[in-house]
Amino acid sequence: MPTIEDIIEAVNSVEFQDAVERIYDTLYESFNLKDYNVDTFTSFFKAYYIIEFKKADTRQEKTKLINEAATGGVYSEDAYWLFDTLTTSNATIGQVIDEDLVIYLRYLNKYLKDSRYEELTKRDERIRQIVKEINGYFTIEEIKNGNYTAQYGYKLNKKEIKSIEYTQMTACLNKLIHNLYDERNIFGDNRCLYDEIEEDNVLKRFDFHTDRINPEFEILFDDDSIIRYYKGDIKVRPYKLDDIIKYIKLYIIESYEKLGDRQKELIQIKDFDDELLKETVCMVFFRVYTDLNDLEDVYTKKMIDASKKELEAVKQLCKKYNL
Repeated sequence: MPTIEDIIEAVNSVEFQDAVERIYDTLYESFNLKDYNVDTFTSFFKAYYIIEFKKADTRQEKTKLINEAATGGVYSEDAYWLFDTLTTSNATIGQVIDEDLVIYLRYLNKYLKDSRYEELTKRDERIRQIVKEINGYFTIEEIKNGNYTAQYGYKLNKKEIKSIEYTQMTACLNKLIHNLYDERNIFGDNRCLYDEIEEDNVLKRFDFHTDRINPEFEILFDDDSIIRYYKGDIKVRPYKLDDIIKYIKLYIIESYEKLGDRQKELIQIKDFDDELLKETVCMVFFRVYTDLNDLEDVYTKKMIDASKKELEAVKQLCKKYNL
């Protein structure tokens, strides 16, 4: 059976170290590794391979790791866990993970003073109607009056409605709870571990999770705030309906800028009839919706603490094996 000495020898090979240096140079900017020089990162990567070796269950898996290291057969994908750990351990609670998205959304603000934005703003009420129709939003009034048809015929009971209303009234605390207790899933939505809120923690009073297995609802309030309610989890969206309308207009203008480079004859935005307006809003809505929802993907306290713990384990291995 391959031994720990075998993997240590393999990760100390020139081939392994050269490969790791190339990975570092390739992904340095993308993963914001300014706090780590190449030597430190190489040591961490060695430790990461030793961790993988220890976790491997079979001789075949262990031998494969040794051969990869000894021949420099490691690639950027192999470094993802380590890059993610380093980046997350240095993050602040509530920081948006996709920084490029934030930069892009700020970039689009340059169109706010564009005459086409003013033309689209005249149609705000119609855009609002189209958006509500596309995404199936319910207003809180519709929910309270029972005037809605949800998936599987699900109806919210009085306790659920009260919990949603209380959450909307304490939106800043809802954001804090999710920033502290959300657990990031590789696939699907992040989930909030409400059960981990200590009973003597004041936030426990503002934990309005319902423990219901409900289909997804997106509920609009009078101030245009939006609450997502799904599988008992209640979360205030990081944007309002006004923001959706704003970015729909900005995305339309950006799309027209790109189309203008390829097509000389375009119907001007000011000449849109209702049908063309609806088609154009539908064209960009799901891009806007997806991008704004990605703003919910933030570094949480649980994620940061877990990464710091993992990084400490890496540092201990570096020290133990003089990597």
